[in-house]
Amino acid sequence: MLTEWFECNKKDSNARELCYSEFPSKYVWDARQKEWITRSKGFSLGRLTYIHPAAANFIFYNCF
Repeated sequence: MLTEWFECNKKDSNARELCYSEFPSKYVWDARQKEWITRSKGFSLGRLTYIHPAAANFIFYNCF
């Protein structure tokens, strides 16, 4: 999701004005296409998983 956020920022100038945490309010993650798509309906609360910086290495090594 994060790397696709960078890709969306390259393509869409409106996306560049949003921080990563604000992104789900204007865009929807499409898991099938693995890309961010502009939200077509009204406002919705988006959620991003929070990972404490101390746990980052633990999660990284368990995912790969």
